[in-house]
Amino acid sequence: MKYEDLIKKYHNFIYHDFKINNTKDYLEVIFDFEIEGLSHFNPSFKISKSIITNKHINKEMLNLLIFNIGMVEAISYYKITCPKTFIIDNYYLTNNQKKWWQKLFFLGLGEFLYKNKINTNVTDLVSFVCKGKKVYDIDNS
Repeated sequence: MKYEDLIKKYHNFIYHDFKINNTKDYLEVIFDFEIEGLSHFNPSFKISKSIITNKHINKEMLNLLIFNIGMVEAISYYKITCPKTFIIDNYYLTNNQKKWWQKLFFLGLGEFLYKNKINTNVTDLVSFVCKGKKVYDIDNS
């Protein structure tokens, strides 16, 4: 299927949330992504507690870190259909953050866009719609 057909069929990529399972031996992070009308994706990873040197990690900072790791992880699934809208269900990005993520997606997908002859630009590739109220902005901490 061509890019033009995919963006007509699949309009939204949704970053629903993430979950952190805290066990005795590790932290497990599970992301909840969806390409609306196609599939749900739940990539995950584990971090052994034996390698965590700071045992007093601030929960807000951990959530900020995991949220942003999820944004980067989402790129791998986003590029399946390259929908124009990337919805973030439970969190909020400032306008500056949205621009930063647009640029990261565009530049991060540079080779993919080139090899697939996708003619687009930073602002037309994807726009971010935030439905949540939780702002993770370290500049405002």
